[in-house]
Amino acid sequence: MIGKFKNVLCIYPYYYRNPYQVFPPLALEYIAGAVESLVDKVTVIDMRFERDITPYVKDADLVFTFGHYEDCAIFGQLKEDALNEIAKAIPENIPFITGGSCALDIKKTFEKCPRLNIVVRGNPEYPAREFIQKGSPENIVNLVYRRKDGEIVYNETKTHPVSNDILPARHLRKYSYKALGLECDIMKTSIGCNFKCSYCYQYGKGLDNKFLKWQGRTAESIFAELKKSPAVFVGFIDDDPLVDMDKIDRLCDMIIDSRMKKMFAGTSRLNYVLGREKTLKKMERAGFIGISWGVESPYDRTLNFYKKGISAKMNAEGLKAVGKTNMLIAASFVLGSPGETREDILYYLKYVHKHNIDSAVTNRLRVPKNSDLYEILYDPQTGKPKEGEQYKRIEGEELEKIKYAIKYGQRTPLRILLIFIKLARHKGLPLDPLYILANAVETIIRGTSLERFLPLKWKIRFFKWIFKSKTGRFFSKTVANLIYWPVKIVNRVCEQIDDNLKISVTVLPVLFGVFYRRVYMKQKLQHGWKET
Repeated sequence: MIGKFKNVLCIYPYYYRNPYQVFPPLALEYIAGAVESLVDKVTVIDMRFERDITPYVKDADLVFTFGHYEDCAIFGQLKEDALNEIAKAIPENIPFITGGSCALDIKKTFEKCPRLNIVVRGNPEYPAREFIQKGSPENIVNLVYRRKDGEIVYNETKTHPVSNDILPARHLRKYSYKALGLECDIMKTSIGCNFKCSYCYQYGKGLDNKFLKWQGRTAESIFAELKKSPAVFVGFIDDDPLVDMDKIDRLCDMIIDSRMKKMFAGTSRLNYVLGREKTLKKMERAGFIGISWGVESPYDRTLNFYKKGISAKMNAEGLKAVGKTNMLIAASFVLGSPGETREDILYYLKYVHKHNIDSAVTNRLRVPKNSDLYEILYDPQTGKPKEGEQYKRIEGEELEKIKYAIKYGQRTPLRILLIFIKLARHKGLPLDPLYILANAVETIIRGTSLERFLPLKWKIRFFKWIFKSKTGRFFSKTVANLIYWPVKIVNRVCEQIDDNLKISVTVLPVLFGVFYRRVYMKQKLQHGWKET
């Protein structure tokens, strides 16, 4: 494998293209950005858009494939990679390297793909650059490689520091990435996590499987990358981008001063925003459309069991602080903790109503083997759940029904209307929410019979034209300001009534279920989704 590389081919090895959102292959673009200055040419190919890679392979002398950093459903169906198809197109003398979601189980990956030479563990940019410079995988940290005799060699592992200088090579993109019809992008502004939640097994861990202390990039580095992104919507995909609120404050100043017109979203924890009302207002002005906050549970006993490092009171105070802005409030919950009854879990919806949460993200507690939670809840000898009231928990089909009752039960017409009103009042949103809605509808009807209904298509185009104009935006904001408080009060009254009658958890899951089966799943299957 020793030799000078001139033409590097980077391939995103998945076919499935979500009909509603297609995010760029960020890790692959990091590889391209890391090696571009060391070679004559780098080409980035996304197999969601181009399945035939043979025209590009003939000139390449090194092939990288890389999925996403972890196996997360938001990025697609990541168990269905194209490694063997790519391998058939690569001549034997060309090194073939993979990593990320393609190689979460390294041993099985080498067994599945006999042609594969090297697997990268962890973030790929540093090992990729060093391999280009040395021409051989020997002694390069975080590489696992197959020798000529077939033996698999595991090099030393190391967690590299966050780089403020290596940026993804977005200028090499050949495709348009969109979410609900809007140009989108994703960014990684930090690695690691300062907390040790017991349900978190993969995110925020280092290569030694221990929790990795949070490291963040500078505000200047993040801003420099934002300026290179062509997207109007940018999602921060790191575990905890808001740890350093002083840095976020500086970043918002840069965005506001530059008059950058983008929307931002991410995930974080509510303890960071306590006492930071001014920064929250800056975040709104800078274009933060919303954050998904890790609330996890309304109960202190459950938060303590999860080792969340935050109290129910802190969550409530944080939600109140965010609620003073027009940023959307999303909150994630982990359902199925030991000791929680069906009524305890259904109370989560009442909590959502009480704290004016716009969207509830419901996750079921998963207990993988060899995890700390598994040792607590299961008998290591028999593999069966331990006996005792303190270990009992709702799971399986019953928990799944409760999950969807909460998830869809909070999406009432008045709550959806409030979301659009908040966005119309938003002080930093670059697009009118009704323009965004028109793009979303245009995306949702694609591939259905409605797409062929010309009057609807013309109305959508007219709607987009109206609400892209200054007049349309002024009208939208004016109406939103007039009806905000009346709608909010009526919504709260309706939610209190619904908390007792439980109409939404009965009716709405059925309606959304019909849409999921008859529209969304049909579109997913048309785009290459494989039912499992």
